Amino acid sequence: MERANTLLKATKWMEWKRCKNETGDGRMEREGEKLEEEEEEEEEEEEEEEEEEEEEEEEEEGPVVVVRDR
Repeated sequence: MERANTLLKATKWMEWKRCKNETGDGRMEREGEKLEEEEEEEEEEEEEEEEEEEEEEEEEEGPVVVVRDR
């Protein structure tokens, strides 16, 4: 999972670098379409995956019990 995220980030960086070289200002544009929409979708997917992982971790840990000394 971490390897997939690392590869995704590397791919995005390489594409940004290529766009920067082509446009000169680092704008993320490809054939008139902005990649921001794609990035937002990917970020939403990553957030959903992180939430699912957190929920799974909480389920594995079990309920939290708070003990107070008086």
